[in-house]
Amino acid sequence: MTDRRTLIRALALAALAFPALAAAQPAAPRVAALSLIGDRLLVVGSQMSTGSRLDRNAREVVALPDDGLDIAAAREAERAAKAIRPGLDIVPIRSRDPAVRSLHDEVVAGNRSLRDLAERVAPTLAPQGITHLLVLTRHRGEARIRVTDGAIGIGRLEGLGFYVDRWSRLRTADAGGSSGLGFLAPFAYFRASLVDLRTLAVLGEEVSALAEALLTVETGQGVHPWDTLTAAEKSAALERYTARGLEAALPALLAKLPPGK
Repeated sequence: MTDRRTLIRALALAALAFPALAAAQPAAPRVAALSLIGDRLLVVGSQMSTGSRLDRNAREVVALPDDGLDIAAAREAERAAKAIRPGLDIVPIRSRDPAVRSLHDEVVAGNRSLRDLAERVAPTLAPQGITHLLVLTRHRGEARIRVTDGAIGIGRLEGLGFYVDRWSRLRTADAGGSSGLGFLAPFAYFRASLVDLRTLAVLGEEVSALAEALLTVETGQGVHPWDTLTAAEKSAALERYTARGLEAALPALLAKLPPGK
């Protein structure tokens, strides 16, 4: 009889425990994807030099009239994330808050932390049930532009843009090995970070630093590297390299998310 009563008591306690355990399980994460890399382009023009490793590049920052590249990047983050984790609730968002853009510049310069940036956007996201922020910020890194037989480039690249070289002579990988004087290289240098908005803790960061030379084949009058692509093709190239960077970065970041329900 005692054993039977003990069993009944244990089953009763177990039945009371199950609701408590279910309530303690974390809610499924809801992620906002925000890109801050597409408000400007960096155009870097290589200069003829005598072998110095100093950055002798001419640099021009071009402000863009709209946030089309940021919208495309956030949507690509959503697409790539759902390909990795189909059930994930991820929402592409945009920010036109000048204070957010200013904070972003300070984060890239090393004067402010990503936590400060997340703290600025958190109040607008919490009412939407957003638990995590996937944010793309500009990354500064050495120019490593992929060519047929390795990598070239001098100086540093940042964000989205183009490296323009009018002096280097490259060859294609085909049997003919056609010669080109100069090249245009689209690049996407950014950092993808995952932030828990409830604690403002940065759960993970992954860097993308992609750049590839597009050969300029000489003609009778010559072809300026900048004219290798049309305006539409330039935009498409930047979106393509951003997508490639996200596909490489997201698996490790999404692994930091709680499983949810």
